[in-house]
Amino acid sequence: MILKRWVFMSVVVMLGCCLGLVGCNYICTRMPVPAPLQLMLVMLTFLMSLILAYAMGLKFFPPSDEETIRPEIPRQPWAWLRPRGEGSRSGFPLNKSQVVIGRDVNCDVMVNHHSVSRRHAEIVRLAEGYLFRDIGGKNGCFVNGQRVQEYLLQDGDVIAVGDIQLDFEPPRRVETPVLQDAEHLSVSQLLSPEALPLDGGDFNYQGSAALPDNEEGTEVWRRPE
Repeated sequence: MILKRWVFMSVVVMLGCCLGLVGCNYICTRMPVPAPLQLMLVMLTFLMSLILAYAMGLKFFPPSDEETIRPEIPRQPWAWLRPRGEGSRSGFPLNKSQVVIGRDVNCDVMVNHHSVSRRHAEIVRLAEGYLFRDIGGKNGCFVNGQRVQEYLLQDGDVIAVGDIQLDFEPPRRVETPVLQDAEHLSVSQLLSPEALPLDGGDFNYQGSAALPDNEEGTEVWRRPE
């Protein structure tokens, strides 16, 4: 469908340009027309042909469902480390599988403070979550005031490397809408004469009779928490 539309549009544009050139030459035989004005007439004809070709292409060859429907993939944001008491700073994104925290300029999260070692701690992204690990900080690593060697971070945890405290924010989960169980008619019921009243009488819908016993409901798969 796309190829047919583009071929049709190309033919229409070519015909429009040819007609524009013929019309411009005809006008030049009747009266003197400056060269810039001739170029403007040709460009105007080309633009009008392009617009007309696009409109006619959409009319005769409308886009298919594959062209118009695009799957919407929810964007999963990264986890963040937010400095405490510094609202003007946005924080540090944990956008790598292994993020090193320290005073060294090569660290992913550089904290320029005398209480922080050159390579103080790291955060490793696992399937279970984000693992906070001490890798030799001279002043230790703390989570919610408790010194730890390794700790699986949770939402709202406050980690400390030296005297610097950081709030941990996990990625925001995109909630999948729960589909409501809908009562439905099978194909055989829809084609049967009893599916709809033909005599104009009242139509009493019975939900329990609409769902056969041998039909299975739709399963809704959800991401495990």
